Amino acid sequence: DCLESEDPVDRRRHARLPLSVDLTVYSDRAGVVPGRVSDMSDSGFSAVLPLELSLGEVVRVELHLDSGVKISSAVVRNRTAFRHGFEFLPVSVLTPRP
Repeated sequence: DCLESEDPVDRRRHARLPLSVDLTVYSDRAGVVPGRVSDMSDSGFSAVLPLELSLGEVVRVELHLDSGVKISSAVVRNRTAFRHGFEFLPVSVLTPRP
């Protein structure tokens, strides 16, 4: 688990660790988008994509880790050109309600 930063200037809830893995983003607007993760924390990750996704867009992501493909949903929280910041969504957001 990543620990919370003790630096009061650091606004992140969780420490980010460098990570370089491929990912696939599934966007309703942009379709299937390949990308590369640059860092990850307990709550999200940054990735470089070949196009710009919209802020607030909810996407499905496949992270291609050494241990296998991990699937999650995430929301685009920030963007600087082609570098995107994603926040993982809780599983309850993914489950349809009866």
